Amino acid sequence: MENQNPSNVHQKNWQAYLNGNDQAFENLYMAFADRLYIYGSNLTIDKALVEDAIQEIFCKLYQRDKDLIEVKNIRSYLFVALRNHIRKSLSTDRNHEEHQKRYQAMQPLSEEVPTPSMGCEGQPLQAHVRRAIDDLPPRQKEVLCLRFFEGFDYYEISDIMKISYQVARNYASRGMKRLRADLFTDPKVQYKSVVMAV
Repeated sequence: MENQNPSNVHQKNWQAYLNGNDQAFENLYMAFADRLYIYGSNLTIDKALVEDAIQEIFCKLYQRDKDLIEVKNIRSYLFVALRNHIRKSLSTDRNHEEHQKRYQAMQPLSEEVPTPSMGCEGQPLQAHVRRAIDDLPPRQKEVLCLRFFEGFDYYEISDIMKISYQVARNYASRGMKRLRADLFTDPKVQYKSVVMAV
């Protein structure tokens, strides 16, 4: 069996769903729900908001809205729709600034996976890397998450975040520069160990 590009599989599922195949819709949901939740969790600490946004997006898809027939890239569409829904919900919040401050202060680290490599002060290297990522400015963090964890190219990132291609590259470059500075200032942290921890 030939190995298919996941994007092509998602587009085929999208087209099949538009043609009436409900199993294809379920395949799309299964492929994206967890990834969208992780991405949404990087935008807000309100997990219920993220879950509601994902549900609303898939409900809209299920209704086969006529505007959705023109969706050329279902993967990008889902990430853009989630980002826009969360941003819109947060902008109506009177305490949006307070929410963002709480988000920055309370952003949880991912669960630590035991690893023999240790970073600064004896903490697991993976936690050290995750903390460095969490300390990035929100836009740099978002670009890096989309680029390296979700595999979007810079054109797709610029569409999702509604920024220019060059701004997306600049955010990624600054974010990587800051990560290198944060991670490699400690002589105990070696590049090879950091790459394996990510």
